[in-house]
Amino acid sequence: MHGRKRVGVPPPTIEEKAASKKKVDIYKRLNGVSFKHRASRTVSREALELISQLLSANPDVYTLWNYAREQILVFSGEVIHESVSAMNDEEFTALIKTQLGVAAAAIKRNSKSYPAWYHRKWLVGKYHAGRAELGPIVQLREELALCSQMLTADERNFHCWNYRRWVASLTAEVEVSKSGLTGAESGNLDLQASEVHKDDIMQSELRFTDEKIEQNFSNYSAWHSRTHLLQRKLVDLSLKGRIALVSTGEPPTLFHQNNFRYILPHSHTHTRARTHTSALPSISQPFQSWGLFIKLYLRSLMIRVHGFIGGG
Repeated sequence: MHGRKRVGVPPPTIEEKAASKKKVDIYKRLNGVSFKHRASRTVSREALELISQLLSANPDVYTLWNYAREQILVFSGEVIHESVSAMNDEEFTALIKTQLGVAAAAIKRNSKSYPAWYHRKWLVGKYHAGRAELGPIVQLREELALCSQMLTADERNFHCWNYRRWVASLTAEVEVSKSGLTGAESGNLDLQASEVHKDDIMQSELRFTDEKIEQNFSNYSAWHSRTHLLQRKLVDLSLKGRIALVSTGEPPTLFHQNNFRYILPHSHTHTRARTHTSALPSISQPFQSWGLFIKLYLRSLMIRVHGFIGGG
């Protein structure tokens, strides 16, 4: 956590310092070579392999990630290079899988590295479908499972939460597309079925946030992800339902800041959605929402006061 000193860690020995200095010297030399390659606009498998090794050791060099993507675009044939031709389908598929491995190694090295997460998102978003003859390079459902594993290790890794929401949204779009439900082209029934298909995925994501909140009621990232699901209207939960979930917490956690942020931003949106068919929305709706929240607050306050007096 921030502001905490490392305790119980012995200082490095002379041998360890010497070994560390040797690694640093090697890294600096290779890093210098990579920057010279980029300055000369060198594109080659060897240059990309060197970049990958450096990024696996130090994931936070933005320039090298950009250089890697520049080379991938050349190997894909999207960008023309005077001395390098595009790879064939098999070679390019192997390249993307290798790059996904590089991103995974970098994230393992630093699970909160912004450029490493962005690189993985770029690869998956751009090339997950793969070449037509070889099928998809990335199985999006497996990508969600990978996120689940990472959030088991670090439940508040907001990088992983953001990435998971994006993958879930992409999965919904891809699976609807595969099912042939095109909405406007196929008629209202298919459009309705398409929305149901999306809802199934997002309901699954809502259940996942439920599990994380049950494991740790103060998991801000899980609450935040749940809020995103509601805002996108892919999952609908009434204000009473949100308050019911929050009120299941124990008195010490009942009024955690996450709960306020989860309930309050949606009360007006919810009441507006319920009254959108009326010419004039009911002015009493927001006050009813606040009434429920104030009732919850007073009930919790009485529980805490009673516990304090009883404990005294």
